[in-house]
Amino acid sequence: MMAFVDQLRNVLRSGKLVYGAKQSEEQILAGAVKAVLVSEKAPPEIYERIIYLAGIGKIPIKIIELSTKEMGETFALAYPVSVASILDEGDSKIVAEIEKETKK
Repeated sequence: MMAFVDQLRNVLRSGKLVYGAKQSEEQILAGAVKAVLVSEKAPPEIYERIIYLAGIGKIPIKIIELSTKEMGETFALAYPVSVASILDEGDSKIVAEIEKETKK
């Protein structure tokens, strides 16, 4: 998990993310998302829809073991976040890390 947190910090510093279910859904449908991070405490309708859309697009998904409040804090935001989508991983290797985890 620590290596993942380090990779996440790299994305925050050098990459590009969108936060929230609505923006993530738009970017997934546009084909711009490299990977999706979903809070395990996301509302069921959001969780299921994002998982479904990402599955159709064959986008790697990481379920984050944080509440939506903790996930928002991880991204240094003052509000809860259910979903974050990586558009550009910058100089991190986070997408490869997530893909590796999902193939286990």
